[in-house]
Amino acid sequence: MPSHLRGRARPHWEAEAIEWKPNGLGCRISLYRADLVALADALDAELPAPQPADNEVE
Repeated sequence: MPSHLRGRARPHWEAEAIEWKPNGLGCRISLYRADLVALADALDAELPAPQPADNEVE
């Protein structure tokens, strides 16, 4: 992470329990990156199936 952003990132990462790498240059992205496919799948599983609009032709 660029040095000018570290100070701004630190309180946010601390609030989210994101640990800094031992070298202090950022975090291990592989540990904290969101799995967007898994997130979308979980959301799809929770949402009801879309219903046709009243004005759609069947």
